[in-house]
Amino acid sequence: MKTKIYIATFLFGILFSSPIYTQEKQKENNSSDKEIVEMLKTFYKEYVTENDRMPVNEEKVELIKKKYCTSKLLKKMGLIEFDSDPFLDAQDIEPTLLKTIKFTKDKSGNTYKASYLTTFNNKTVCVKLQIVKVNNTFKIDDIIGLK
Repeated sequence: MKTKIYIATFLFGILFSSPIYTQEKQKENNSSDKEIVEMLKTFYKEYVTENDRMPVNEEKVELIKKKYCTSKLLKKMGLIEFDSDPFLDAQDIEPTLLKTIKFTKDKSGNTYKASYLTTFNNKTVCVKLQIVKVNNTFKIDDIIGLK
């Protein structure tokens, strides 16, 4: 009986360390990364565009956040009074940021960095976002550093 367990364990080890499994897992991760980056691009485009309109339609902004953020994050944000926009780490919306914004995967788990160059002082602003999959859709679950 023990021999069968050892053989089964050995075969599973070979299967999960095989190049085919590793390549498939890599393709799956790359596909997810692309989906997440596309979701973030779309979110920021909609969010910045709507916030730049005068007057700002707060209902539409809330619908955008509801579409792209988890209820956990929205609840957390509802408990905090902000001095600056948490998605931009800035007090003012600069629509030009859409031209320079980039999204990169952080080394830790499903954390992505949104970074852009400000026209105000020519500095790079970086916001770290935790992403989760909810019902086959990626959503922003947390803003790292948000208290």
